[in-house]
Amino acid sequence: MSLKTWKTEFYRITARKCPRNQAIRHSLTKWEGLTKENLEKHGLEKIFKKNKIQDPKSGTIFEIDSKSCALCSYFLWDDSADCPILDSSNFESIESSFCNGDCITEYQVWIDEGDPMPMIIALNNALNS
Repeated sequence: MSLKTWKTEFYRITARKCPRNQAIRHSLTKWEGLTKENLEKHGLEKIFKKNKIQDPKSGTIFEIDSKSCALCSYFLWDDSADCPILDSSNFESIESSFCNGDCITEYQVWIDEGDPMPMIIALNNALNS
C-alpha cells in the first residue's frame, strides 16, 4: 500500500476539480482517510506537528492544507460566502474565518495531536445541516 492507494480510496480527484456541490463530501472523505487506522492500512504516517502525511518507504509527502481542501478552493477567496464548516465548527476564536487561521480549530487539533475526529464531526455536521 502507498500514498497512491490512499488517494485512490480517499482523494480520487483534486480539490480544484471537485464540483462545488460535492465539496463537503470530498473534504469529509479525505479527513476520514486521516484516521490512524486508515493511514496504517495504506502504510502511511502523519508527520509529527506538521500538516503532512507521508509514505515512509518512498518519502512521498501529501500536504493537508488549503490546496488539498475542496471547501477552501471555493470559499477561501470568496468574500461573499462563508465556508459551510464555520457554522458547524467549535472555533475558540473568531479572529479567523478559516481552518488554518490564528485560532484553535479542528484542523489545528489534527496538526498538534493527529486526531482527525473533530474535523470529521464538523464536516458531518456541515453535510447534515
